[in-house]
Order: sequence, then structure tokens, then C-alpha cells
Amino acid sequence: MLPGVLQNTSHLHEYGTWLLKQYGGTFEFKGPWGQVPRDFEPLGDGIFNSDSDTWKYQRKLIHSLIKHSRFELFFEQLVKGKVEKSLIPVLDHVSNLEIEVDLQDIFQRFAFDNVCLMVLGFDPNCLTIELPEAAHAKAFDQMEESMLYRHILPECCWKLQRWLQIGREKELSSAWKILDQFIYKCISSRREDLSQSGTPIPKTEEEKFDLVTALEQQVEEMGINISNKFLRDTTVNLMVAGRDTISVALTWFLDCCNTPICGR
Repeated sequence: MLPGVLQNTSHLHEYGTWLLKQYGGTFEFKGPWGQVPRDFEPLGDGIFNSDSDTWKYQRKLIHSLIKHSRFELFFEQLVKGKVEKSLIPVLDHVSNLEIEVDLQDIFQRFAFDNVCLMVLGFDPNCLTIELPEAAHAKAFDQMEESMLYRHILPECCWKLQRWLQIGREKELSSAWKILDQFIYKCISSRREDLSQSGTPIPKTEEEKFDLVTALEQQVEEMGINISNKFLRDTTVNLMVAGRDTISVALTWFLDCCNTPICGR
């Protein structure tokens, strides 16, 4: 698998599409050394690292959230609001001043804000005309890069780096800590707000219905206990699933719009 990837680095998307067609839409990718749970350790016990009943439970939980009518309304409103109040003003600003920007970076900021709002009910405001360098967003990038590095490097090598706290493993430790501090702070703040309001269940369709709110509703209805660690792991996994995929798709879509059909 890896030799094929290396031979087709110049057109990975086309190669991936060909693989999916060859294997009926699903294939297993194995790195040269790694094991997914260890390589993706920063993802915790989220859906990417889960198997069997745990995976089924998380999948059912996320599906129930996405299909909930209140969540659909909430998600529609937050994306619309982010487009109107952040994305369009930023694009207008760079257009008027004729500033060159990385469009994928713009869409990554857009997706990161939306994921945080969807899961935590908190807007980190990464997408503004100032394009601020948010420590937690940068930490997320570093964490993703380090996980990929683990997947390529022999396990004994990255474990030695972790023990000595050098190289990528030192960067990973720092990024992991920064991102966790941000996420746990948001979770604690949101749960405190819900506790002070007297009920975690939104009374109107316009109220927030993010993941934390939805889980608190399940706690009340089913008597289950959801830890902050579970919410943290779910948040990070949804960030991984949603941020880069959305930003790449939007960038690719605009590229297609600006490219003659005959060129494709």
C-alpha cells in the first residue's frame, strides 16, 4: 500500500478514487510500522480509536444528534451566521484590499469555528478580518502532523523521541496540552451554564442544541453519566473528521468553479 502511495504523491486524490473503485468503496490502509490506537493516541477513546460496542454506541449517539430536529435548526443557523458575519466580511476585506491569502486556511478557520460551535457551543472566532493566530487551532495542526509522523516512523523511534521529549514528540506533547486546556475549559463553562439555567433541555427551537447540551439531555432522560473526558475525545474526533475535509472540499469546489470544464 505504502509504495503505491509514494509513487502517486503527485495525484493522491485520483489514486484514492481509483482504489475505492477497485475495492468496492472500502479498503484497509496499513502503515509500514504503526498501530492505529497508539499512533492516534491524542484522539483518546473517540470513534476513530473505538471498536465493537464502544464504536456502535458512539456512532448511534452522533447519529441521534445529527438527526435531531433541534440540532438541524441550530446547525443551519450557526453556519448561516458564520457565513454572513465572518466568511463573507473576510472575503470582501481581502478582495477590496487585493490581499493574497491562503483560501484553504480561510476555510479551515471557518470549519474550526463551526465544529467548536456545533460540539461545545463556543465560538473561538478564528475567522475574522485580522486572521488571528489562535494557539488552540495551531496546536490542532501540530497534533495532526505529529500523528501522521507516528504512522510513518518506526514505533521504537517515536517512543524514544517521546521519552527524551525531542523532535515531533515534544511538539505533540505541547500541542496536546494546549488543545486539551482549551477544550476542557469550554466543556466546563458550557456545563456550568447549563447547570445554572436549571435544565439542560432547550425550551425553544432557537436555543443552542450543541453536543454537550444533547448529552446533558440524555443524562437527564436515561440516567447515564457522561464524563468530561468522553466529551473531550468526541470533540477532538469530530474536529478531525470535520475541519480538514470541509476546508479541502470547499477549496476544491471553488477551484473547479474557476476551471473550464474542458480542462477537467
